[in-house]
Amino acid sequence: MALSVGITALIVLGFYHDSMMDQPKARIIYAESWPSTRTDEEIIKQNIADQKKLDAKRLETQRSYQRLADKLGIDYEDKK
Repeated sequence: MALSVGITALIVLGFYHDSMMDQPKARIIYAESWPSTRTDEEIIKQNIADQKKLDAKRLETQRSYQRLADKLGIDYEDKK
């Protein structure tokens, strides 16, 4: 009985200890500021450039996961 009470107390104390973490510090998020005189063409050009960057980042992430899958012997659909 003492062992079961001790183990339970140890688990509860572990959760209590984990709850004493420092609060996260405030983060500053900067937003881009655009002039109100921007044309639709400039907006579209910027959106296309941003989309190309996002697509390249996603493709690199996908390739890294595919390399990991190859190392682990996991079969996936787009294997080349």
